[in-house]
Amino acid sequence: MDNSLSILTLKDGAFRRDMEDKMEEEIPTCALKVFREIEKDMDDMSKNEKKEYTKAFLKSCIDTDCADIALSLVPYDMMGLGLNEAENRLKRQSSYRSERKSREEEEETMEDYDDLEDLFR
Repeated sequence: MDNSLSILTLKDGAFRRDMEDKMEEEIPTCALKVFREIEKDMDDMSKNEKKEYTKAFLKSCIDTDCADIALSLVPYDMMGLGLNEAENRLKRQSSYRSERKSREEEEETMEDYDDLEDLFR
């Protein structure tokens, strides 16, 4: 990542595909190397030391130029819209779960009636 990235370049489908291809090729190999080094570093650490090491690693990831570039692309002025959409989706999911639960309870009740009918036959 570099400072040439912008919201406009990210909207370009060809640019995104090229970037995704590059990331799929390069990031897994690079990440594997990093995690192998982390494994070596942590080899003789206690669980608590590993936890502290991991926290320090994650904090240092945030303090990189790459993270700074990525965070500069976040449309913070649209956060309210995003939160409203997330809230609406949660409400729809909750409504769907309630409806599904009601249908399941109704089906169980109908099964009970079927059992009673079998008893009287």
